[in-house]
Amino acid sequence: MSNKYTGFPTVLNRGNADGPPETFTSIAGVRAVGPPKGTANVVDSTTMDNPNGFKTKLSGLRDGGTAKLQVAFDPADAGHQNLIIDYKLGTLRDFEVVLPDTGQTVVAFSAIVKECGPETPLDGLMTMDCSLEVSGEPKWGTFA
Repeated sequence: MSNKYTGFPTVLNRGNADGPPETFTSIAGVRAVGPPKGTANVVDSTTMDNPNGFKTKLSGLRDGGTAKLQVAFDPADAGHQNLIIDYKLGTLRDFEVVLPDTGQTVVAFSAIVKECGPETPLDGLMTMDCSLEVSGEPKWGTFA
């Protein structure tokens, strides 16, 4: 039987580009973070001599996907400012999502900040949502 976990306290770390070995700084105020969800291109390989009339398919190139996060936005926070700067400059940056399982599985990936901006509701918490577009293959702990 598999174990069950809540998302608390998942951690998002941003690489400092100071390595090797590279050090990482945790992003403060994370409310939600989703590790990248990859996709695979599906290539139709059906030919006219297919014996049963069903399509055949192959797996094509894979895409590392996008990681999404939301923080309780503090315009004075250096980590929040750095995400905005990475967006403005188009910087390819290393990130880690540390999951709250007993082994603290790490999902490591390089990404550009595709979108990033604050939300300022009239009667609610000011937040910032960001999308991190993965470049290359995300590394999932020791099992993938």
